[in-house]
Amino acid sequence: MSPFFAAILFHGLCLSHAIDFTTVYEWDRFDFVWPSGADTSIEQINQKFIPDVEFRFMAVFGERLFLSLRMNDRIPATLVWLPTSGTSTAPKLAPFPSRHLHKQDNCDSIQRAEGMETDTDGWLWVLDNGSSKCPSKIWIFDLLSNNDTTIKRVHQFPDAVVSHAIGARRLCDIVLDKTQDDFLAYITDAESEQIVVYSRQMDKSWSVKTSGKWVSLALSPDREARQLYLRRYGSNELFSVSVSELKNEGAISAAVVKLVGIWTATPYRMLIDSANVLYAAFHNRNYLSKWNTAEPFREQRFHEVGDLGAHWPFTFALDANGILWMTERNETEGETETRHKLLKTEFGVRSYLFGPTASTSTFSFYAIAILLFVCCSVLSGPVITWLILRMRRKETPLMQISLDNRAEMSVSVDSAVYDDVGPENSNTAPPEEARPENPDEPLYADLDPEPLTSADCDYVIVRNPSPEPYEVPLRLGNTNAGKTTNEK
Repeated sequence: MSPFFAAILFHGLCLSHAIDFTTVYEWDRFDFVWPSGADTSIEQINQKFIPDVEFRFMAVFGERLFLSLRMNDRIPATLVWLPTSGTSTAPKLAPFPSRHLHKQDNCDSIQRAEGMETDTDGWLWVLDNGSSKCPSKIWIFDLLSNNDTTIKRVHQFPDAVVSHAIGARRLCDIVLDKTQDDFLAYITDAESEQIVVYSRQMDKSWSVKTSGKWVSLALSPDREARQLYLRRYGSNELFSVSVSELKNEGAISAAVVKLVGIWTATPYRMLIDSANVLYAAFHNRNYLSKWNTAEPFREQRFHEVGDLGAHWPFTFALDANGILWMTERNETEGETETRHKLLKTEFGVRSYLFGPTASTSTFSFYAIAILLFVCCSVLSGPVITWLILRMRRKETPLMQISLDNRAEMSVSVDSAVYDDVGPENSNTAPPEEARPENPDEPLYADLDPEPLTSADCDYVIVRNPSPEPYEVPLRLGNTNAGKTTNEK
């Protein structure tokens, strides 16, 4: 294959993995929805509010998108929401469920929102790491209720499960496991070698020992032999553990984790869709990667942008309609010029919570279509060239034969043989001596000719044109045949 066609094929393969995102919102500075009566003057905001907002985790349900923010003493809330569509191109961040549920060092309020997830019942699960004065919790909200402040449940982790000492715990991420009659939450704690498990039905939590401290995690959609994928603290390595080992509350032995592969960088956010594809975002990297968990580990980039210069450049979530939502943080102009975007794209597959589905997503369909088009384009060039050359080779002998035939058939117009059929002689009668006395008598006798010999053939081929107005007939068996009366 020529370098040109190879370049086209490589470009097509790159296009097959590219994803087109649509920009929903864009900010160069954030603002919050402030309660009525609050002082929102520039001086007051500058004193109490730091506009450098960093998105950490995301969840989507219906027409609302929920985000957790990096904890800071001068931001009004660490859990906010946005509409998935609106008239504003840079909407304000609204504290969820209200500003009053975000009071620092008030243990009846959300202290530090981290990982979050929405289940298929319309409940929002929020992981709260707590503060120096408040233990960690799980907050569960009913998003289908007309009252946004409907809190279904608040579970405070016992000290035996998650340490109440702020320096001995750091809850990071959460995934949900829908069983036949329950919802289980699996939670990472970066300060202890364990996985924390919570049962919604029993309203009870426990921990399972592991050989490692974990930060990010993702859950496969398979109901049978379901796997929990884990990223160890300070490592690029990806591990997995069977959830069957985590459901046993009284387990004494540590759960067995297995090394799956090694990423190119350190992932802080992972997600698996309903087609068993795992997606990962990395610290200080400008790309996202994926891996089909049904195949041996092989990292593939599926979205890449220019340099962003951010420690947490992306966060993302899948909704029930197969749309991937993603934020992008750009710090290349410095912290004072940081820009954020909310992007979306139709994925064709849903979250892992909806169970396994065929991997024939819209994205895969377009990728296959583009790849087939590129392959056809690449192959059509040599095929067309081969056909053209083949036709030319066939035309060359035919043209040569035609030219040879013309050369054999062509006779000079000055030749005496065709003088009688020339334009100047077309109406001229033959001379008297060449006319037969009896016009009705045939010019040639109807006699059986003698067979020609090789000498006759040679004679016919090499003989010169006859000087007579009419050709002298070939020698026949009767030498007198064809003569006029005068010749007798």
